[in-house]
Amino acid sequence: MSGTFLFIGIYSSSKAAVVSYSENLSSELAKDKITVSVLCPSRVNTRIWEANRNRPESYGQGNSATKPEEAVDAIDGMEVGPIVVRSILQSRFYIFTGDDVRMRIEKRNQRLMHDIKLHEDDLEPGSAWN
Repeated sequence: MSGTFLFIGIYSSSKAAVVSYSENLSSELAKDKITVSVLCPSRVNTRIWEANRNRPESYGQGNSATKPEEAVDAIDGMEVGPIVVRSILQSRFYIFTGDDVRMRIEKRNQRLMHDIKLHEDDLEPGSAWN
């Protein structure tokens, strides 16, 4: 969605906050044997690109967003429900909907591991930081 969706930082940050909250909630409720699941959708073909249809007139005309081509080939929103139900019944924490999940997570983890290594190197005796 980047490049075609205004305020992508706010949108992505709110999704990250939901994941973080769900991770903490899962830990807090585990003692009571309550499970938590969090939906991590990839590209889903929804009407989010038409969000202005719901904007109250009193707020004026909002910014429009162009639906990217990859959204057309994305999973249909109606297909997400059965995935969610099946995943909850299987007590999965993370619920994924797309086939690009592994690639995106591995890419992020590579960046994290690279910077963890740099951090560990900084902690070594004789490093510039010690």
